[in-house]
Amino acid sequence: MRALTFTMIFFFLVVNTQFLYQHFTSNHFIFSISLFLLMFTAWCVLVCVNFAQFIILLTEKFRNVHRIGVLVLGSSVLTLAAYYPVGIISSNHLDTASLFNASREGAANCRTTLSLTDRHDFRYTEVCFRKESASGSYVKSADTIFFTSNDDSYLEFNYGIIQMKDMTHNSPILGRLNLYKKDSLINFLWITQNDF
Repeated sequence: MRALTFTMIFFFLVVNTQFLYQHFTSNHFIFSISLFLLMFTAWCVLVCVNFAQFIILLTEKFRNVHRIGVLVLGSSVLTLAAYYPVGIISSNHLDTASLFNASREGAANCRTTLSLTDRHDFRYTEVCFRKESASGSYVKSADTIFFTSNDDSYLEFNYGIIQMKDMTHNSPILGRLNLYKKDSLINFLWITQNDF
């Protein structure tokens, strides 16, 4: 049972520190898919082992306190991994203060997020079956934001135009950011923070 406890803690740490090693896998599709399949398989195996621990606990009529602790720990870790597959800790929580945030959730719980910091840095992230991200610098001119990528990272747009909406009613959506590449609309995001 001690090995199972350490395995559950290790699995929890691997899932919740993905932001530390995810940028190594984002440009390598085969490695990214392999990592996803490995983590999904590990989750399925741990679910089966946790269920077996529950069956054993039933036969012991809930007398083994240590097994109850392992079962509670395992159930908690597996439930958190199911609800937060990219971890409950996000790299956005560790970044500097954001001046501007925009995001949109699509089909199959896919999520696109853009965050601009006070140091004129941006982070663009798309999470949908795998994580694509880009970072770099930006320059804001009136209602237009121009983006420059730091490296050859994934970036599908050159600039964005802010369209703020009338704030006559209380809504978490402040407006819309249209993202363009060479004057063609590529994507749009809902603005949730604008401290410019």
